[in-house]
Amino acid sequence: MSARQVLITRRIKWKFDAKDFLEDTVNGVTGVIPLLTFEANSLVMSVKAYVKSAVTGSTAETVGDGTDVDGYLVDGFAAATGFFPKTYAAASAATEFFGAYAAQGDSMEAKFYNAGDSVDLVLTGTATAGELDFYIDYMVLE
Repeated sequence: MSARQVLITRRIKWKFDAKDFLEDTVNGVTGVIPLLTFEANSLVMSVKAYVKSAVTGSTAETVGDGTDVDGYLVDGFAAATGFFPKTYAAASAATEFFGAYAAQGDSMEAKFYNAGDSVDLVLTGTATAGELDFYIDYMVLE
């Protein structure tokens, strides 16, 4: 009998002035902020962001991992409210904000990790406002 694989969806909140340290809330206004750390043999299926209020103050906001800081979402996604990345049908190519791990004009391609890593929010400069929710779908393969 083979092991069953379970898709896990995690919601992680970021707010520039978060004072609480509740589970699934990350804090920080500049630098690399780990959103989700996972073990070896993990498969990240999708990373999406819901911008509740636009991030201001920082000069760039990306979402990536230890290999590519904007592999999931490129700079610009946090400047306006809504869900990102958008599908090709919902936005022009210039406003989709897909990172390198996404298929052109489509949803993200899954990325397999041989070693442990993390999905990170990277803020260049210091954020002075903003609120984001991230939804990360992943599974650990046995």
